[in-house]
Amino acid sequence: MERVFRDGQEATFAALTGIVLAAVVAPHAVLEHQDALLVMLWELAFAGAVSFVAWRFFVAGAYANMKGLRVVNPFGVARVAWADIAKFSVGSYGRWMAVAIVELRDGRRVPIVAIRASSRGGGRRRVERSVRDLDRLRALRQGTAATTESSGCATV
Repeated sequence: MERVFRDGQEATFAALTGIVLAAVVAPHAVLEHQDALLVMLWELAFAGAVSFVAWRFFVAGAYANMKGLRVVNPFGVARVAWADIAKFSVGSYGRWMAVAIVELRDGRRVPIVAIRASSRGGGRRRVERSVRDLDRLRALRQGTAATTESSGCATV
């Protein structure tokens, strides 16, 4: 069973924005440009691209299971084993003031774009709370993995 970490408000806002944009652009393309096939196709492609990006922001998140963490960002997916994670932190990334970051033991950093805040106030506190929850889960999973490895049992 997977546990999902993401900001539900941000995901809902992204999905609704994409739906509204596609709902406005697609009918406009068909109704207003019936005689201009290329313009109509261009606008329909734009509506499709907006829908795709909105969908990717909606499904973005950190999906935790027994083996590790699957970080789904709008334009990529990273899979990380619990043993490879040193800690979680909060940092700035792109235009966002606070984003959850997976700090790997080899020094690489993986942002979790679904756990983000554009401002310092309550949004940052939500990000920090999610980071604490992820770090507790990491400690639990790494402790469980160490215990089962030392006892000779395989982790499922």
